[in-house]
Amino acid sequence: MGKILNITKLRKIFLSNVYDFQIASMSQSSNIITILQPMKLELLPVELLLCLFDYFSTNDLLKQFYHLNFHFDSLLLNYVRSHGFNFRSISKIDFDTICLKYLPNMANQIASLGLSDCENTPGQTNQFFKYGFTLSEFTHLKSLSLYGISSEQTIDRILSELSRLDHLTYLIFKQCSFAMRDSRTRINAIWSLVKLRHCCLENSAGYFLSPTVTSSSIRSFSSCMVPVSDNDFTGLLAHTPNLRHFSIDFSFLWTFSFVFPSNMLIKTLEVSLANVNTTLLMPFLQQLHNLRRLKLRMQYCFIYGEQWEQIIKTHLPNLLLFQFRMKSAFEKENNREERIDEILDTFRSPFWLKEHRWYVRCDWSPDYGKMYLYTVPYAFQNFTFEFSVISKSTYPRKNNRRLYDLVRTLTYKPQLSKWSIRSQIQFFNIHTLSVEFPISDFFYSMVPNLCQLMSLDVWSNDRSTNSNMQLQVLLDRSPNLLSLRYRIWPSSDSTQMPPYENRSTSVRYLDLRYMNRCYDNEQCIALGHSPLGRQCEILSLSVKNENCIFDLANTMDYLRTLNIAHNSYTQRIWSSTKDELIKEVSQNKTSRVLLHSLNYLQDATED
Repeated sequence: MGKILNITKLRKIFLSNVYDFQIASMSQSSNIITILQPMKLELLPVELLLCLFDYFSTNDLLKQFYHLNFHFDSLLLNYVRSHGFNFRSISKIDFDTICLKYLPNMANQIASLGLSDCENTPGQTNQFFKYGFTLSEFTHLKSLSLYGISSEQTIDRILSELSRLDHLTYLIFKQCSFAMRDSRTRINAIWSLVKLRHCCLENSAGYFLSPTVTSSSIRSFSSCMVPVSDNDFTGLLAHTPNLRHFSIDFSFLWTFSFVFPSNMLIKTLEVSLANVNTTLLMPFLQQLHNLRRLKLRMQYCFIYGEQWEQIIKTHLPNLLLFQFRMKSAFEKENNREERIDEILDTFRSPFWLKEHRWYVRCDWSPDYGKMYLYTVPYAFQNFTFEFSVISKSTYPRKNNRRLYDLVRTLTYKPQLSKWSIRSQIQFFNIHTLSVEFPISDFFYSMVPNLCQLMSLDVWSNDRSTNSNMQLQVLLDRSPNLLSLRYRIWPSSDSTQMPPYENRSTSVRYLDLRYMNRCYDNEQCIALGHSPLGRQCEILSLSVKNENCIFDLANTMDYLRTLNIAHNSYTQRIWSSTKDELIKEVSQNKTSRVLLHSLNYLQDATED
């Protein structure tokens, strides 16, 4: 039997430039590699190398393996061209290196590109254009993803260049700013892309106007932007006649009826909604005769099993997959468990259990009068565990602990009571965790494996040292954690501020903005010398004065991205080196002083 190596260990071997290793087989689903015989990396079969490449960013591949030999370089460059670059979480120095060294020679061959102005990479899109690139020169681009762009001028520039991308089929805008006054012009620009098949608009503005041009190519559209009116909804669908997959979020607004065009061919529908009257929802669903897959997130909008059965039999005859999650509240009643049994009985008919094999589970709180009813296996990436629960299900098997493998984001903040001893469900693939301390063994019975955890938000109102000790245990069990965010965290000493003496060899991003406390000079210096501060590369916090920023920049050797809140302004800096960071801080301070002086002189002149 060969030695078993976790894929994270293999990454460390690769990135340390050790090319003699032993390998026989690997399983991507289990993240396990079986080690048997020694072999040179460059002599591995091409198929296995390509499989191994999938565990690395294109940036890591180029940094660590380029110039190994001609054969390996050729294979590597072909892989990079087909997979492209996603700059969403890249360091400034690596971004500069790729833009200056690699991208100019392969821009017209890259198939995928991702740009981000989010807080980890502020100003990246502007820097990309400063290097002289235009999107129109990426002539083979098939996929473009854009994140956190707040400049409407930048968005308009990007949209103006998209028309020259003849191969673009996949377009994403997330957390970008689409002002409603220009929404129709921008939607029209997107709908005019002749090859576009998949479009995602998850932007900060909440509304959009329908296009006035028709796209015959778009097959998939998802958005959290709500139509301004029923005419905009109908117009959107009428101008997207070949739409097959439709996902929309009505969590904040659904006050009017929607009418689908009679020739609508939608086969997959995902809808999020809250506090919606069933008199609006039922007519909406009854128009979708061709629907094959339906996925619903519903808050305080409850429909019983026999009602669903009637809708599906009468109006959705082609439905093959039905997934939902409904959150609701109990009325004041003593026999709640009997009420739950009555609800579950409406999902126990032959239609549910034999014809379709659609099963449901109900989690309810005897203390808080709330409940979740959802289909299993659980079909959503987010799960909230906010109170101790009792659970019942129509699922026929006793072992239901792998029914939640799709969950990537878990919010855990229960006040445990006698009802919760050991979790009946388990999560094995959590990437993002928000947890309220103190926690107990119940938490670890629910989340037995934290090896995939990358982002952690922590909350606590416990002023004892217990929460801090529990946090350290959680950090020790999270070997791949990159981001740590303190939401609410107590301090037994007014001079002390998180993260105290907590340690983690993997954390590189600290977010300390949400505690309603500002760091003074002494606390900033202490932060820089703390175990997590010494290795921090991305920092977000509020400070009491501007000199605190220099204290941080001078103390934290690895700091590259700084998001600072001070008085009425926010300073965001993305740098390649410590010297560049300090220079940016100084320049920003000088420009603010100059602006303040000019405003002062202007006010004095007007007086």
